[in-house]
Amino acid sequence: MKKLYLLVAFIGSFIITQTAQANSVGLLVGLYNSVSNQLSIVSNTPPVDSKLAKSLNAALSTIQKSGGGTDLVSAVKGLGTVVTTVNRTSVSNALYLEVKATLLSCVAGYASIGHTYSNQVAGLFPSAARTSVLNGVSNLLATLSNISSMPNMATAVKALSGVSKQLTTIQKAVPGAQGAPAPAASVTATVVISGSPNFSFKAQQTVAQHTAGGNFLVNSLQTVVSGASGTLHSLAFGIYGLAPGANIVSGSDGEYSRAGTGTGAGAFSITSSSVHANWDPTHKLISGTFSFNLQEEGGSRTGSVTGSFSVYYP
Repeated sequence: MKKLYLLVAFIGSFIITQTAQANSVGLLVGLYNSVSNQLSIVSNTPPVDSKLAKSLNAALSTIQKSGGGTDLVSAVKGLGTVVTTVNRTSVSNALYLEVKATLLSCVAGYASIGHTYSNQVAGLFPSAARTSVLNGVSNLLATLSNISSMPNMATAVKALSGVSKQLTTIQKAVPGAQGAPAPAASVTATVVISGSPNFSFKAQQTVAQHTAGGNFLVNSLQTVVSGASGTLHSLAFGIYGLAPGANIVSGSDGEYSRAGTGTGAGAFSITSSSVHANWDPTHKLISGTFSFNLQEEGGSRTGSVTGSFSVYYP
């Protein structure tokens, strides 16, 4: 009997010491308290099951060494050791709900990190790295959903231990997505000016600016060199009142101009317009077709510009 009292006293002292050291916030604190409670029950139920008490002490020691699971990697590692330690003991059923709750907390933590990475690249320009991140997060969430539904905690925790590798792969792709340049823009058009040959405009440089709401400015230019002469063609226009998705709008302003040593130089204001545009805010893309009527600034010539555009904006 004396040995029994000594064992109970030792276990009771161990519970107090360990609990005091595990009060810091961590994912394993709830599990720690549940294991401590089971150890207290075992220690106060003669004859004391010393083998089970030893297993429970080992589980508490594991949680303590993990710092209470203050980060997901240490929490999952500690959880896995605890599950292995108490699995198939008489208290495994009593601890099941707390083990499951701890598992789901870890799953939620990993899912939150995945969503953070997804949000960091969702609005960036399309790129292989961006696609890698988004696909990686999608696969991660599918894995986590599968783990959440597993009834066997040992199997679930083992699967969860591999999630950190998935996150590492996703994390490495994020900087590449953030540094990806805008894809090449395209503005092509047929320019008709009275008294001059028709001109096929194909922009060599294009910049789009998102000014506010559904309003955009597009600036594009093309340089044509023929022998000793050269002409700079530029087309600048505004698109206003877009909503995400398909739009048909009018009211564009801007101008088409020709400057250089070639014939037909001049500036022509947009007097009326019709634009069929698609706005994709997720990918920061505006695209579609346009038709502009032109009037020469300070002159009598008229004309038109009809064409298409596809431009990413910062």
